[in-house]
Amino acid sequence: MFLGHIEDVAQLIPLGLIAIALSVLSWYAVARSGAGIRVFQVVMALFFVAGILGIVLHVRSNMEFATEMYPNIERMELLRKTVAGALPALAPGAMIEIALIGLAYTFRHPALERRSK
Repeated sequence: MFLGHIEDVAQLIPLGLIAIALSVLSWYAVARSGAGIRVFQVVMALFFVAGILGIVLHVRSNMEFATEMYPNIERMELLRKTVAGALPALAPGAMIEIALIGLAYTFRHPALERRSK
């Protein structure tokens, strides 16, 4: 929000996922159910997908900008300008990181074991 990441619908995906994740964690904090953990795992999988999508969108935008600004750009220079462009190409990777941490937290979670007994 503070970075002005609200220009179009695709930019709202991370904010929406964060809001959903906080809601699910609040639900789990109150209910302590296996269902809450399963829903959290689904949300973390969506974080992973959103991270990959974000990287693709950032790289594509940087590449389009570089080819527009420098029509005769060579491949290596295009790669450099794409990675170091105005949009940080790997910044959406933080969503992937959060997803992996969340999935590690839920791996063999006790709430899931109680449910299966």
